Amino acid sequence: MTPQTNNNDVKFLDRNPPQIPESEARQVALDLYGLSGDFKPLESERDQNYRIKTDDGRRFVLKMTNVDEDPDVIYFQIKALQYIEQQEPLLPVPRVVKNKNDDDTDFFETANGNRHIVYVLTFLSGTTLEESPPPSPLMLRNLGNLLARTDISLRGFFHSHARHELIWDTMRCLGLRRHTDKIKDPVTRQNVETIFDHMEKDILPKLKGLRQQVIHGDATSINVLTDPAIPDSITGLIDFGDLIYAPLVIEVANAVDNENLGTEGYLDALVNVAVGFDSVLPLEEEEIDLLYDLVLVRQAITTSIVAWRRVMCPGQPGYLQDYEATTGKIIAGLMATGREKAINKLRDACRFPPYCPDRE
Repeated sequence: MTPQTNNNDVKFLDRNPPQIPESEARQVALDLYGLSGDFKPLESERDQNYRIKTDDGRRFVLKMTNVDEDPDVIYFQIKALQYIEQQEPLLPVPRVVKNKNDDDTDFFETANGNRHIVYVLTFLSGTTLEESPPPSPLMLRNLGNLLARTDISLRGFFHSHARHELIWDTMRCLGLRRHTDKIKDPVTRQNVETIFDHMEKDILPKLKGLRQQVIHGDATSINVLTDPAIPDSITGLIDFGDLIYAPLVIEVANAVDNENLGTEGYLDALVNVAVGFDSVLPLEEEEIDLLYDLVLVRQAITTSIVAWRRVMCPGQPGYLQDYEATTGKIIAGLMATGREKAINKLRDACRFPPYCPDRE
């Protein structure tokens, strides 16, 4: 794996986010982009971001990346956003803003010698699903619809760093298996280990044979926008920091990593997102049969990461710190439902015949 300053075996397991004073961020925005105004810090897992509202009402996001971030990964994300803009200009995603030198990015060096990539995106208005009431079935279908449109716009796009090392990458999740000892609840720990073992033995080999492309990969409740004035609306998709080349079906599974669904609504939510996605970009039978397991894997990933950070990085600012107990309940609920029942519900919703486990 790529060497890194935090000496962990999984990159960005230790978030180690930048802590650049706002005064310096203001100067960077002014010097490189000619932007000034009201600055508001935005929550981020591993970068430092500010929303800038200029005196004339325009809004932007200033992004200063983690010192350990590979510049080529940032260039991959930027090129993807520019590709989407070319393919579907009306898609509600951020746009890349050029700096004074007509470049996409620049570097900022702090007093201690750390170099951070700096770039600016347009700011999308809206309320995140995390800040909204639980989403309706129609809203979830609209989310699936938007994700399918996004993935269609990314078809044909590739970059040398599209398969970069990413802590949230479902295809690399087995790297977290050795850290499950940090999970507090013993039942949840055992469930997570069972999920990872099943992933290694049965799911991962099947995934490698499915459709793959660059996907957003992180359409969770904090990255999806709605307009409260428009019922059931999905008005934006933000944060392309987890963009990855992966099996297409993972896009659907990751979209229900949403604490706002409660612990009982995950299967119905998955069905609705899948139906919305399928109405624009039809899912294949083999993909539908893996969705239940992929949702479990995502919850196992989240549980493992949050637990590790709780134990190993207690002094860092909180990020998803309350999710561990919730994800444990979600996993238990989904496992109690069972694979066959879940797959049959998904198959029926997407117009496939009943699931027959004997044929596997």
